[in-house]
Amino acid sequence: MTLCFLRRLALCLLCVSGFQASATFAAALIEQNPTQTHDVLSRVQLAAQTLTYQGLFAYQENGAMHSMRIIHRFDGKNQQERLIELDDAPREYLRFNNVVQCLIPDKKTILIEPVAGRRFPDLSVGDMHAVLKNYSLWLDPKPHRVAGRSCQRYDIKPRDNYRRAYTMCVDAESDLLLKSQVINTQGQVIEQIAFSEIKIGDLISDQAFKPSGSTEGWQVIESIQKPIDLKALGWKVVPAAGFEQQMQMSRMLVPNEWVHQVVLSDGLAVVSIFIEPYRPLQAEVTSMKSGQIGSVNMQTKQVEDYLITVLGEVPPETISQVIQSIEFQAPKVQLESKR
Repeated sequence: MTLCFLRRLALCLLCVSGFQASATFAAALIEQNPTQTHDVLSRVQLAAQTLTYQGLFAYQENGAMHSMRIIHRFDGKNQQERLIELDDAPREYLRFNNVVQCLIPDKKTILIEPVAGRRFPDLSVGDMHAVLKNYSLWLDPKPHRVAGRSCQRYDIKPRDNYRRAYTMCVDAESDLLLKSQVINTQGQVIEQIAFSEIKIGDLISDQAFKPSGSTEGWQVIESIQKPIDLKALGWKVVPAAGFEQQMQMSRMLVPNEWVHQVVLSDGLAVVSIFIEPYRPLQAEVTSMKSGQIGSVNMQTKQVEDYLITVLGEVPPETISQVIQSIEFQAPKVQLESKR
């Protein structure tokens, strides 16, 4: 697995620093009960999926500002979306329901993958019961504005130190998420994304979902994946407190090279575990041991003849707990076949 691939996984996980929430502001927040929390988060998620909107949003990663144009349409049955990177190397992402095409003009390549991870302005809430167990929702009664629109601000606070806090500004008229932040355990904003311009409800033509240029003759690479049983393969993984296993699969990232992946979630935050054969050429990755890609913490270690990578938008201590829990014991059938 390459660092480039890891960066692509972390594309929409964004970073900014230097903000400290004041005690005065925190005291003004009003805690919501579980029914209200369920209602607010459900409405925000539904708005992102079922509204038609287009606009510009900006995020900051590793000290650099990036901006993207988003065009989203829902016709009552299907979601269509087009994301256009406006800075640095040109990239476009064309989504139809749960499939995304990533267009890479400088390589004349189209990568086709399933939708994965949180994609602004969709909260991508998983298990709502897990969210209520691991987080509490607080309302800020003061008025706020984002991109010229009135919005309601909420704080999502973790119930322990295994996860991070979030803030979100929700459009007062449509419930669309206009701004989100991720707060670390020191109260600093480490991830932020917000609309600078947004139009909601206007008709959008089919032409708006076409690529900027011709893709004729481009190489098309489709992600191949299949379900697996890691326990049967000899692997033991213990999730951090509040996290539950959501998915086990094997992905072919390059021809004839499979990488096992386990996805853990606490309802909001996601931790991914990648298991692949160790290769000497991966010295760049293994020498890192731990690090940060944008706002995503990552750690690697070698177990037997395998390289383990754990990454997620959670505190580094959570990543450490997960990676230290991973054990491998070759299945008996495999051992007997070698005799």
